Amino acid sequence: MSEEWKTLTRNRVFISDIGTKREVAVGGMHTVMGSYAVWLPVSNADSHQVVEVGDDLEVLAEKYKVSRDMVFEVVTQ
Repeated sequence: MSEEWKTLTRNRVFISDIGTKREVAVGGMHTVMGSYAVWLPVSNADSHQVVEVGDDLEVLAEKYKVSRDMVFEVVTQ
């Protein structure tokens, strides 16, 4: 993880835009994963954890008080 990323997200809530809904298997059960993941800082650590995944960016941003500049698009190659 780059120092720039750590500085940008340190102790801040952010949302990752993971793009199109994806089907995933959890415990042998298939489900559709939402397009947005909310990340909260872990107490006394230099890391984050996903606390909610959903399809409505506006609802998630309002619920967790995340500004638009803290929504990041995941880019894959």
